[in-house]
Parts: sequence; structure tokens; C-alpha cells
Amino acid sequence: MEHYLSVDQYGEKSIVTTLFLRMSKFCSVFVACLLAVSSPQVTASLVVDFGGDYVDTVNGVNRNLRGGDLKSAEIVGADNSGNPVDMYVSYFDYSLSTPLSPTAQIENPTKYDYDTTQPNAVFYGGAASYFEKAAPDSAYNIPEAAAIVDHYWAGKSDSTYDDIGLRGGNSMSQPNEVALRHYSSFVWKKEDFVTQSGSTVLFDDDSSMSLTVSRKWHGLEELRFLVMQGTQAYLSESTFSVDPSYIRTWGLTTPQTFFLDPLDTNWAAYDPLGYDLALDPLSMFSLMDFTDITAVGFYAAKDTLDAQLTWLTFSDFEVEAAVTLNEVPIPATFGLFLSALVMFRMVAGSKRRRAGSE
Repeated sequence: MEHYLSVDQYGEKSIVTTLFLRMSKFCSVFVACLLAVSSPQVTASLVVDFGGDYVDTVNGVNRNLRGGDLKSAEIVGADNSGNPVDMYVSYFDYSLSTPLSPTAQIENPTKYDYDTTQPNAVFYGGAASYFEKAAPDSAYNIPEAAAIVDHYWAGKSDSTYDDIGLRGGNSMSQPNEVALRHYSSFVWKKEDFVTQSGSTVLFDDDSSMSLTVSRKWHGLEELRFLVMQGTQAYLSESTFSVDPSYIRTWGLTTPQTFFLDPLDTNWAAYDPLGYDLALDPLSMFSLMDFTDITAVGFYAAKDTLDAQLTWLTFSDFEVEAAVTLNEVPIPATFGLFLSALVMFRMVAGSKRRRAGSE
């Protein structure tokens, strides 16, 4: 038969002591469950999923990157042999505070919003084209940098699908107008990831990065993936380029998707500033353990100074990563309450042992 009363060291029955003993047992079980729930939970997640119908228009009007805020500068650069040469730079300065993606304002009745409310619609970064000064000033600019509305291409059945187009210089009608270099970086920040607030994003054996080049790949020499940890950006040693057999004068015959296992390549620190977006040629690559990712993206470059047309359009950028939900802290007042119960149980147990020995 179960007894509901205990006997203290004075031989008196104590209901209070017994109730607190039972409460402390219950709280012990509750604390164990709470700790199990509050331990980190790691799940695989698609943290960036760029691609879709971002521009809403009935007139086929494109949306300029960064609202068309294109800047310019005259500098002394270097030719392919390192000799000084006068250059003109057309650029969107690299920024992690001002989006490179189109703005959401309506410019006039025929231009409608770029929908920044869609997942991963907002991205950052910059782009710069360096032109050798040997042509009329009108040639020294990035002629296209926009979200291209409702484009259909081979492999896509949905003609409302938009892509991002960046033509670094020259044109199809005048492909050899002026010698140029081109660099661009597109960056998606953690604050816009498709993850729960307060989570930690990291790479594990199941993580991957991918980019789909949809219609244009002209003149570019390399593509690298980008990852930020803390405030430091890194570029992959692995590089990618479209097979020339897929390239035609007015576009790719088939969209090309590049995949990267981020743990299967080396990485080098990348420090873009203003219009200087080129990767340092002396960069040292090494393996990285990305345990707290703050941004992801990619980098495209044409480092050779020649008159080759440069043009990139991309439609999809995806990143699969491991997401760790941080531990849920136990409130301080609740922790003090539990501590008091544990201490009371210890005292009550001591009383019972002394009573049993007398």
C-alpha cells in the first residue's frame, strides 16, 4: 500500500515534505525533456532558391539592376603585358548594404515592380567593365544590366520565367568595338535565406551550390562560387565555363547548370572594393570548414583585355546547406525555481535518511 505521508526527524508526518518530493521528481523528468528539446537540431535545407517570375509587367519592360545607378571613372590600368594604359571603368560598386537587384519602385505607368517579396529576390554585389580608351566615349559603358522579363528559352516551358542579364560591353552588331575586361559578383545574404531566424548555416557532406546559365555566355573566362563566413568572402578554386559547342551567336542552344560540392574544393579570400572586383592573382587557396555562413553567391570574370563581347544571363541559383537551430535557453527565473526544488529534495532526502537511522 502506497503511503502519502513521510516522517521527518522529529517523528512527525509531513505532507509538505512529501508533496515537494513528488514535485521535484516530476520536475526532474520535465527538465530532461526540456533539455532534449533544446539541444541543436540539424536539418538539410535549400537556403537559397533564386529563380522565377520576378518582374510584373504587361509591356515586356525589363528592370535595371540597382535602379540603373551605373557609375564611371577614368583610371590608369594595365594591358595584358602589364604596361600602363588609360582605361575607363563602368561599374556598379560592390556593396553588401545597397542591393544590386532591381528596385521595387514603379518608374512610370508602363514599368511595374520587381517583386522583392519573393524568396531570394534581393541580392547584392557589384559589376565592373574596364575599357581601353581607344573608341568614342559612348562605347565605355555596361550596356545591359537588368532583370529580363518573360524570357523563354530551350528547356523552359514557362515563358513568364525571368532571368538576370549582364552585358559587360560591346554588342552583337559591333562585337569588336573596344577592348575590355569584366568582373561581377552576385551575393545573397543570410538575412534573406530561406531559414528560420536565429539558425546557423553550415556546409556538410550533403551540401551543394548550383548556377544555371540560361541564354548568354559570351567572352567570360571563368565562373567561381562565393561563400562568406563572418565578414570575410571566399572564392572557390574550382572554376566553370560553358562548353563552346553550346554557344551560338544569339544564345545557348541549351541552358547549362554548374554544380559544386563546397567541401570538395579549396577557397581563397576575396576582398572586392568599389569597382575593384577582380580576384587577386596571388591568392592562396586552401580547404575551408564553413560552420557559420553569412552569404553565398558567385563570381564571373574576363581577365584578358581584348575586344571579345562579354555577356551573361542566369536564371537559377541554389544552395543546399545544413541548418542548425540554436538551443532554446531556459528562462533564468525558471532555472532558479528548479534549483530550489533540487536543493529542497536534497534536504528532504537527508532528513529521511537521518530519521531512518534513529
